[in-house]
Amino acid sequence: MLFPNGHFVFLDLETTGSKASMDRITEVGLIEVLDGEVIDQYETLLNPQTPISSFITSLTGIDDRMVAGAPLFSDIAEDLMARLLGRVLVAHNARFDHSFLKNEFRRIGLDYRTKVLCTLKMSRALTPELRSHGLDSLINHHGLHVDARHRAMGDADLLVQLMSRWSKTVGVDLVSKQLQSQLRQTTLPANVAAENIDALPNEPGVYLFYDASDTLLYIGKSVKIRDRVKSHFSSDHASDKEMDLCRQVSRIDYRRTGGDLGAQLLEARLIKEHSPVYNRQLRKTKTLWYLELAKNKDGYLTVCTRSGASLPEGELSNLVGLFRSRKMAEETLRRVCDEQQLCHRLTGLEKSRSGACFAHQLRRCTGACVGKEDPVDYNARLEAALDQWRFKVWPHSGPVIIEEGGDYHLVDQWCHLGSATKVEALPSPRQARKMEYDTYKILLKFLSRKKMRVQALSALQIAPPQRESETI
Repeated sequence: MLFPNGHFVFLDLETTGSKASMDRITEVGLIEVLDGEVIDQYETLLNPQTPISSFITSLTGIDDRMVAGAPLFSDIAEDLMARLLGRVLVAHNARFDHSFLKNEFRRIGLDYRTKVLCTLKMSRALTPELRSHGLDSLINHHGLHVDARHRAMGDADLLVQLMSRWSKTVGVDLVSKQLQSQLRQTTLPANVAAENIDALPNEPGVYLFYDASDTLLYIGKSVKIRDRVKSHFSSDHASDKEMDLCRQVSRIDYRRTGGDLGAQLLEARLIKEHSPVYNRQLRKTKTLWYLELAKNKDGYLTVCTRSGASLPEGELSNLVGLFRSRKMAEETLRRVCDEQQLCHRLTGLEKSRSGACFAHQLRRCTGACVGKEDPVDYNARLEAALDQWRFKVWPHSGPVIIEEGGDYHLVDQWCHLGSATKVEALPSPRQARKMEYDTYKILLKFLSRKKMRVQALSALQIAPPQRESETI
């Protein structure tokens, strides 16, 4: 058999579904090839310990009855690991099979790592003229012999035939060169070329994942773009989201920034503008929630959970927040009350207007609701408990410019007004303000750093802004 030299295991798995973290393996088939000679074969059904859907049965022919008496993965794990270690794992769309193996081994406390060769990616490199590189298309194009399609051993045998056919049609040397090139690289999605990854800068900025139809899938940020992108592709087996994302990504774009602050601000803005399907955090929040403290007639601080499109005018030091939702605000408040034995009625968690709160009856409140605790002591405990969430008043007298790695960011009242590579290119500070939860958190973190270079806007002779502020 004409074949590249090496020690390979051609493998195919049948499974109960496509999600490696949830679905299970129903069949394993592998063929071990050493320097072009088949030296071993192994196949077995597995009991997945979960029902097999009618769709999977119609595709593979494997049903619950067939696997009822089959071994569990844990029963064959030690033997299977011995057959895989030290060999190059070869599979079609290898990311799928490799992810299932890693997760099955992980469930029983074993760490499986190996070099992986994807015949789907090899087909794209060796026969780029083909419109489709799915296994059925390759069977038809190369005239491969089919014994049992969609069964593990049958599909593993097709991969051995495919490698042999390539060795004859394009030459063993070219196949071996492509094989070695793939093994030297980070495991990439089938639709992403290594050149696309190599072109990414290892500098601060934002990266964008697109699918084959150029739909934006995901936006991320990093101080080292190339390393962060590679980390997506090395850990996709660990979550269904990463697995699905890596299957779809076809093109990667990027935008450099001067540093981490610029990357975070740009990431937050782009996600709000485009709402990529795989970004859940940083999306636009139309209403923000906060806790407002005020003293009642008896001198005790009460808490009211409020919302709105804008913060109240004037003094903001009595506000606690910001929160994305009422639920987030109330859960934070409830956790603080339970930990510090604060009154549920005074903090608005209980709607009764008089008498002891229910928490006091359970001995979870020290009794401020019925005057058992001095107001001064109670208020001090409440303020100390909520201090880490207290809204921070803008620490400057007006707008400021933050310099970072050659970029300039114009900010005021926790609002990001714009960024540019030259001060004179910054937007007018007179524009309407939009306070956003994520921008507030980002700026709060960075402005606390001593090394950040912050200049007052007035020092740069730019007109002061209008004092209008709104939140979204």
